[in-house]
Formats: sequence, C-alpha cells, structure tokens
Amino acid sequence: MSAKIELHVHLEGAIRPATLLDIARRNGESLPADTVEGLEALYRFTDFRHFLSVWRMTTNCLRTADDFRRVVVGYAQEARAHGAVYLEAIFSPAERVESHALDWDEMFTGYTEGAVEARERFGLTVRFTPDLYRGCPVELAEECARVSVRYRDRGVVGLGIGGDERRSTLAPYGKAVRIAQEGGLAFVPHAGEVGGPEHVREALDLGAVRLRHGIRAAE
Repeated sequence: MSAKIELHVHLEGAIRPATLLDIARRNGESLPADTVEGLEALYRFTDFRHFLSVWRMTTNCLRTADDFRRVVVGYAQEARAHGAVYLEAIFSPAERVESHALDWDEMFTGYTEGAVEARERFGLTVRFTPDLYRGCPVELAEECARVSVRYRDRGVVGLGIGGDERRSTLAPYGKAVRIAQEGGLAFVPHAGEVGGPEHVREALDLGAVRLRHGIRAAE
C-alpha cells in the first residue's frame, strides 16, 4: 500500500457514529437518533446548510479532553488503515468557547495528546490547523490565534477559517491572521467553497498559503 497524506479533514465531522453515541450519553447530550444506523442516515447531506447543522450537532456533544483525544485516535486508526502516514487535521475551538464556554486548554490538550497516542500506536503523524468561523466575534478569533501559537510546539502548524463565505468577509480577522503568521503558523482558510472567486482572491491577499476547496478559482 502506498503512503498517503491527508491535508483536509474536520475531526469533529470524522467521529464514528458509535463513538459519538457513547460520548453524547456520557455527557448527557441528546441526539436526533439513538442508533448507529440512525446517525449514519443523518450524514447523508442534502446541502451546505444541512452539513453545518449536523456538524454543530456533533460538536455540541464534545466536552472533555478525553472526548477530543478519542476523536483524534479513532480517526487516526481509520486513516492509517487506508495507508495514511500524515494528517493535517482541522478542529474548531472558538465555536466551542462561544457556545459552551469550554476551556481552550481542555480542547487543545485533548487533541494534541491524541496526536501523541496516534504516533505511538499507529506510527502516524498528526498536525493541527484550528479553524475560526465566519461570524466569530473578532476578539474571540484573536484569542484563538494566540492560543494556537502557544501550542505550536505541540503540533499546531496553521490557522484556518471556515463557514459560509456569504456571511462575512475575511477583513475583520486580519489581526487574528497576523497573530498566527507572526507566531509561525500558516494561514490555511476555506475559500471558494460556497462563495465566488472574490473570496479566493481575498484569502490570497491576506496571505493564504493553501486554500481549502478553492473550486471557484477556475473563474
């Protein structure tokens, strides 16, 4: 089997249904389905809005460092079975802080400890590019950038931004991006996913070194 790398995986969206059910029950969070088959049916996305709805449902279940560790280790095992040797994985901490007041270090520690375990158990390297989201309060975005830089030596290599491009330009997040860049992190935003080519240009002008999606660049 040839060695593979994966540069775009949202960890919250990669949780196996059985794991999600277990985490939700332990944290007292209700889900629209209570079986593996029921959850699998929810992941048959109809449009981008549906995708975001299911993604929020999933992230709402995650609470503890052990939850985040399990997410990394579970996906790393699956990716290694497909021949992956390196993952550059996305998670969305600012959304968790805003909606559930979770602790930054609880999340970052769980994810980065999961990377250590993935390396020890599967020989797979996991690095992280935390995502902001369009519509995120500016101060929160800047705090996320600072925390991300603080975890650079534990596997954080970049800062991204996702969400519906029609909701906000990248302009409000210029300072957050500069904090990340000056701290040694790459800027790796989603752009051209649901918005037009102007969003691709905006991301490049802000210093993006990699575009996620970028499909409207053809225009």
